[in-house]
Amino acid sequence: MLRDFVEKIVKAKFGMDFSLIMHGSALLYEVGDDLEEDMAANYAANLDKVLSEIPSPITGGTILTVEDLQQELSCKINIIHSLLCVV
Repeated sequence: MLRDFVEKIVKAKFGMDFSLIMHGSALLYEVGDDLEEDMAANYAANLDKVLSEIPSPITGGTILTVEDLQQELSCKINIIHSLLCVV
């Protein structure tokens, strides 16, 4: 889920509390006090979707741009899909 990506990677690993996440030109997630109500609801709905079901699907090989406007920090994250096989 996008929520796991935001909480466990963007916030916990990178310390980005005021982040935005983009896939190409598609804005998938943003936090801020100045967001319009409908956009905030859209981003909140995206949090509960698995990555491949977001309007701009995130799959193996996808590169996301993650920015934190408070810290003026930007990075690109390459998503790598792997399977765990238990025998």
